[in-house]
Amino acid sequence: MTLTWAEFRKERRRSRQAWAVLAAAALAVVAGLGWFFTAGQFAAVGPTAGGPSEAPVLAAGWMDAIPSVRPVPRGPAAALLDTLPVKGRAAKDNYDRSAYGQAWLDVDRNGCDTRNDILRRDLSGAEFTEESRCRVAAGTFREPYTGRQLTFRRGSGSSKAVQIDHVVALGDAWQKAPSS
Repeated sequence: MTLTWAEFRKERRRSRQAWAVLAAAALAVVAGLGWFFTAGQFAAVGPTAGGPSEAPVLAAGWMDAIPSVRPVPRGPAAALLDTLPVKGRAAKDNYDRSAYGQAWLDVDRNGCDTRNDILRRDLSGAEFTEESRCRVAAGTFREPYTGRQLTFRRGSGSSKAVQIDHVVALGDAWQKAPSS
């Protein structure tokens, strides 16, 4: 098969165009993979939870300041969970809840126990039981890790759903840390 000079130039131009299209496609694939493995996989899943970015530790009108044991780490809580070391489970036979102190003290001495202080701080539209300025009866809670809205009503059903005291259960923490 013989080609004329014009046909050769035409075929060469098509070859260059094909290589250019192939290079552009390869660049798009590399850029897409770079985006996906940096931030894209999180954007593809869905919007991030709109929970609070900071929880106020002190509400000046009704809580008294107490000295902090340790500084609160900066950054979102979900990122801090990744820093928790995961260890094997030890026996629970020597676990004693009282080793962690009384469950709900009035540490700031404002007349309200800590659970009700925190509920009052974190619930929107907090309602109180009759003739009480401390005991929270109801309110709406935005769960900071998932962003879900939870309705709180005093009682065993929703009280279990609104966990405000710790992320890791004390019994689980005991089996993985102090007892080991």
